[in-house]
Formats: sequence, C-alpha cells, structure tokens
Amino acid sequence: MIREKEEKKGKRRKIWVILVKNILGGLYISVGNYVNDTLNVVINYLPSNFRLYEETGDEKSGKLIFKSLEIYDETWGPYLTLTFSWISYPIENFHSGDAIQDILNLFAKLNMNLDDRINDYILGHFFQSAVGSRIILKKGTPYTVKEIHGILYCEHSQREISIIVVINNIQNIFPSWKDTIIRIIKSIKFH
Repeated sequence: MIREKEEKKGKRRKIWVILVKNILGGLYISVGNYVNDTLNVVINYLPSNFRLYEETGDEKSGKLIFKSLEIYDETWGPYLTLTFSWISYPIENFHSGDAIQDILNLFAKLNMNLDDRINDYILGHFFQSAVGSRIILKKGTPYTVKEIHGILYCEHSQREISIIVVINNIQNIFPSWKDTIIRIIKSIKFH
C-alpha cells in the first residue's frame, strides 16, 4: 500500500491517500478522507477522483458538494455528484418516518421510479434511503440518472443530515459504483 500525506496551508483538511483494491471491479483506486474541524464533519472513505466543489455553512447548518473528476460530456458534466447537507434542531422535532416519507413524496414529484430502499446503521445512527431512476433532458439530450436520497439524525450533534447522490447511468456504471457509494456514506461522521 502506498500512503501519502498532503496538508493544505491555512485549512484544517488532511488528505490521506491509500492505494486500495476495489473488490467489485478488481480495479485499484486511490482513497483518502475529508476532515473539516470547523464544520465538525469527517468522511473517512472518499475516492481521490472526487473533488470538493462547494463548502458552505457552519456546524448548525451547511452543505458539502463533491463532484467526480470524470466528465461524461460538456452538457451533463461529472458522472457523480455527492451532496451532504445538514440542519440542526432538537431530537424531539425529528421523526424518521416523516423524513423518509418526504423523500418518497419528492420521488413522486420528480416522476422517479423507486428501485430500492436501504436501511442501515451508521455509527449507531439509523440511516434510511431510497434509490431511484429517471430520465433528465438537458439541452434536448436524454440522460438516464440514478439517484440516492438518504437521511439520518445524529443525536450527538443534534443535526439532521441529508445525503443526495446523483449518477449519470448512461453506460450502466451504477452497479459498479453502488458499493463504493454506500461505503462513502457509511464512513461519514458528524460529531
């Protein structure tokens, strides 16, 4: 395994790059992590082909957007987009059934087919998500898109975390990326 450490001046981010074998495709991918002390966010498993596109907010509410470096075409842009957003409020105001129902209502509004549901625990927090597919027209070109919309509530930091993954699935890349995306989601820490 190869390890490299890179520190960016003036920011509290550390990137550890490790050469890891991707079990599904038998490909070697470089993996790092994302650490931001001011937002109190850690992503322990982040492929190096993702770059931070947007970072806004503070510990109470904010958003992180990561985009893949691979570009499908000029109209669509990157193959994958990961969005983590959060808002802080007391646990008494959170109900997981209402949160997942909001996601399913969004799927209905977007005319998106529900393909799968993922329910799991991430560091002791119950995570619920829905996987769907739809066709998006951009400049007259149809793109088949897979989306994962998930939600979890962190009792320690009292934040509701919303996770949205958008994948251009024209070349049917979703099955090879699904385990990697779930591993990214399971590696997040918001406290």
